[in-house]
Amino acid sequence: MPAPAGTAFSILIVDDEVDARTTLKSHLEKVPHVDLRVETASDGEEALGKLKETSFDLVFLDYRLPPSDGLEILDKIRQHHPKTAVVMTTAAGSEQIAVAAMKKGAMDYLTRQDLRQADLGQLLRRVIEIRDLVNQNMELRQVNQMKNEFIANVSHELRTPLTVVIGYANTLKDGGLGPLNDAQQKALTAVVERSEGLLTTLNNILRIREVREGTKPMLLKPVDMRDLLQSQLERAGKELRRKKLALTAELGTAPIWVLADEEKLGDVVDNLLSNAAKFSPVSGRLRVELGAGGARARLSVTDQGPGVPPEIMP
Repeated sequence: MPAPAGTAFSILIVDDEVDARTTLKSHLEKVPHVDLRVETASDGEEALGKLKETSFDLVFLDYRLPPSDGLEILDKIRQHHPKTAVVMTTAAGSEQIAVAAMKKGAMDYLTRQDLRQADLGQLLRRVIEIRDLVNQNMELRQVNQMKNEFIANVSHELRTPLTVVIGYANTLKDGGLGPLNDAQQKALTAVVERSEGLLTTLNNILRIREVREGTKPMLLKPVDMRDLLQSQLERAGKELRRKKLALTAELGTAPIWVLADEEKLGDVVDNLLSNAAKFSPVSGRLRVELGAGGARARLSVTDQGPGVPPEIMP
């Protein structure tokens, strides 16, 4: 990793002609109100060697650098030193070279005549502004990454004890450790519902992290929606019985195949059924319908809950 260049704005001039290097260095050192450190290199190999040893804020890179060309060196600089700005220079202008350089990440393209006439102070200020923005952006990304990792780690650490709490609370609620009066039953029901809601939130946080980081990509395969729904309804059966919900499930008799990630699709269906059961009144009715039309499958979950007020609907 390159060593820090200090507080001075660091520039590397890469040109195979001594006069060109000397002239540009002289012009740069005359720019007022900027603390500069200017070094030179006569070819691409020397330039890349200096970039390995120390960091540079800006590289003036000549296009003609025998035996290679500046575009090849530009590729290597952008690959290994992405924070370093590059201005491509040439003895004579070429629109083709200019376009190629900009596509490869050069911030500007100037002929030597342009350099002699350019306001180098303004150019340096522009590079400094870009450098500061890049550094601020990287710092914000690092802070955001640390925040996401902290939230994900806390979520992961909370899941295990929370699962234990839910398990014991369900055991108590179901009378596994002795009979309960109505007040105790009501209190334990609230504990289970709130704990399961929190567990769902923690799981969603971890899923969002997986999607953002690409650590768990979508695994698409043919999934029988009818079979998946039957499994999810069996899992939800305990909660449906607890609330004495009358379930009507119209799933048809033939498989309905979809291309999906089975685990993630199962999570979606589980959330639909859980929310329907959670917000349904005791002894209410719940209707689940599965059908197919053309190339699409259609799942409908209808409950007797209060629904979402129209004024806050998206």
